[in-house]
Amino acid sequence: MELLAAAFFVGLGVASLWQAARDPRIDRAFWIDSLRVILGYGLFVAAGLALLVLLGLGGDGWHQAALWAYLLGWFGLAWLWLIRLLPRLRALPLRAGWHWGPLDWILLALAAGGATMAWLTRGPL
Repeated sequence: MELLAAAFFVGLGVASLWQAARDPRIDRAFWIDSLRVILGYGLFVAAGLALLVLLGLGGDGWHQAALWAYLLGWFGLAWLWLIRLLPRLRALPLRAGWHWGPLDWILLALAAGGATMAWLTRGPL
């Protein structure tokens, strides 16, 4: 089953790249901007994973819940800004917006609160 799912996603990726390579609206600058945004996204996610390791893996129930809250907030914020910053051929959905809105603040509070709670409940070093 996993092999079938992997083959599906690889095929979907190849088909998407094939279509993008044939689209005249997608030029070299579009690809470079896309790679820059994806690189920034990767760095943001790597920083989040590094902080996760510093907060300590394992622990009891409250520590695990705090780590999950941090992960959801951090990766949710990364996902939201990835959607906003990637070059696109259509207009950005209005719900995502180009400015800090309530969803940004909720995700930031979730990440900060989860990180703080995970730090406080991490146990002995």
